[in-house]
Amino acid sequence: MNRAELEHEIAKVIFPAFDRLEEDDFFIPYFEQGTQFEIHDDKFVGIDGFKHWMAGNRQTFKPNTLEHSAHSFVFESLEDGRVEVEFLLDFKAETFSGEYFDSVVREKWLLNLSSHSIKIERYFVEPA
Repeated sequence: MNRAELEHEIAKVIFPAFDRLEEDDFFIPYFEQGTQFEIHDDKFVGIDGFKHWMAGNRQTFKPNTLEHSAHSFVFESLEDGRVEVEFLLDFKAETFSGEYFDSVVREKWLLNLSSHSIKIERYFVEPA
């Protein structure tokens, strides 16, 4: 998978699925049992950790209000079919309590591409 394909998969497939708050089954193929998630101050591990995090998102955000826009991608090829990708993400959403989010975060993912599909080994998010 080349960089243009990776950028497309992240920006045009994965994040639009987050916008729709897709069911967990959509996302599971992208993760492994040991995937490490660090989202601001919260840490989750593996598929169960991802499901817990997504359940919190579904309880917090109103459907059809989420908007993710990924841009400014930087790729670094590592050994063994791994790639580190860093990018900025514009995030907008409304909560059930009426709070509006409009922020930019920096994301850094460690991807394993050795199986010819994207497997996210590490998913890191911090304020930009």
